[in-house]
Amino acid sequence: MLRRVQARGYTTALVPGVPSFCAAAAALGRALCEDDESLHILPASHGGLEEALDLPGSRVLMKAGRSIGAVRDALAARGELAQAALVERCGMAGERIVTDLATLDDSTGYFATILVKEDRT
Repeated sequence: MLRRVQARGYTTALVPGVPSFCAAAAALGRALCEDDESLHILPASHGGLEEALDLPGSRVLMKAGRSIGAVRDALAARGELAQAALVERCGMAGERIVTDLATLDDSTGYFATILVKEDRT
């Protein structure tokens, strides 16, 4: 395990294990993708949201944070809110799961992940 003391005096460690988006899917009890679906792991707040949402398959939008309102609105405009769910601070104190993004009024923290399943109906 690699340990470092960061600039502000915090000790950090790099621990191999389960990626946060996999843990978020497990917390939701949902598969990330199925059969021949593609899976795209994308930043939610670094521009290019529309292009990211145009990708076929399931999408994981990482670090939604303050852009959650724009992400929610873009998903609503595309009719994809029913396929989306958010996990914030997965596996940490204060973990929050939101399965209806329409109810989300506030911004989320840095550790917010949105999973958007492909609608296969």
